Amino acid sequence: MDKQNNDKILCVDLDGTFLQTDMLYESFIYCFMKNPLILFFCIFWLVYGGKTLLKEKLAQQYSFNPSLLPVNTSVHNLICSKKNHGYLVFLISASADKIVSAIFKKYSHLFDGYYATGSVAIGGG
Repeated sequence: MDKQNNDKILCVDLDGTFLQTDMLYESFIYCFMKNPLILFFCIFWLVYGGKTLLKEKLAQQYSFNPSLLPVNTSVHNLICSKKNHGYLVFLISASADKIVSAIFKKYSHLFDGYYATGSVAIGGG
């Protein structure tokens, strides 16, 4: 199929749609379990930089295996069906690039690109 002439596009949100979890909560819990004092930094980041800064700072400290995250099987099946019908499928998230790019690489067979806070990637997972 020639993807250059494709006008069918499906955009899939990451948190609570493709995944059955939210990466902000996942990264916060991971960081908090590692160091409970992170809570004070989180308050500072949230007050002085907003949610975007909070997500970015947590992502910098978050170490995870995308294979262990709970994928919504009905959304996964929908994506596969749409791909078989010629759709371009993009992963969309307000999560930090580090997180979204790792998930995109793991599931690059499903997605043609992704958009994360501060970055866009097309193809080539």
